[in-house]
Amino acid sequence: MAFMHNTPIGWLLWKDTLEEFLYFEEKMEKPDPDLYYAEWNVTPARGARKPSKSLWVYEKDTGKKKYSVTTTAGAKIQPYFDVPAPNDQHLYHFKVQGVIVDGGLVKVRP
Repeated sequence: MAFMHNTPIGWLLWKDTLEEFLYFEEKMEKPDPDLYYAEWNVTPARGARKPSKSLWVYEKDTGKKKYSVTTTAGAKIQPYFDVPAPNDQHLYHFKVQGVIVDGGLVKVRP
């Protein structure tokens, strides 16, 4: 995957009832390996969940987890993100103005 310099990535988060949404963007930049450190994390099997071994990648300056690289339970790279503060001008909060009807659908109020 090629990284574009300062390419924004958008995140849309929603309540499981689909009545509230948050949207924000952050810059996606090519990671500088010198700014991160990593630790292996082993998660034992629980119920139907397979055991896994993941590489957790942290920012050196903040100690925040920024990526999780999963291996044995299915290879994937999972980025982590920080949700902006509620008063951040770049955070958009949408709330559906409606009522729940049969089947869990939402009918928008006129």
